[in-house]
Amino acid sequence: VFVHDLCDLEEQIWSEAVQLAVWRQVHPPRFVETLSDPSIDPEDLPAFEGMLRPDEVAPIMKAHLWCPYRLRSHEAKKSVLSEEGVDELVRHVDRLVRVFQNIAREAGGPDDD
Repeated sequence: VFVHDLCDLEEQIWSEAVQLAVWRQVHPPRFVETLSDPSIDPEDLPAFEGMLRPDEVAPIMKAHLWCPYRLRSHEAKKSVLSEEGVDELVRHVDRLVRVFQNIAREAGGPDDD
């Protein structure tokens, strides 16, 4: 089943008739279009890897994705995303983390508040 609203994803996942639920946005966020540019060197793409609690995701990701570029702001290399693009990316990741936190909680997984 295709779901256009992320809030509906949780509901669809628990339906016995659904074996696969896919969140498909009608209009992808602007950062997706920006990061899909084939001329961007993969090394210049935003990257973050780490184990975090759900409440840590947004502040730590934002600090990580902005810090290196602010420190080198006078150099030629800059973030491929604007500050608004980073904010949008962080908001989307944070929203997904919270949805999957709720799904894991309902499935009897660990409660990492």
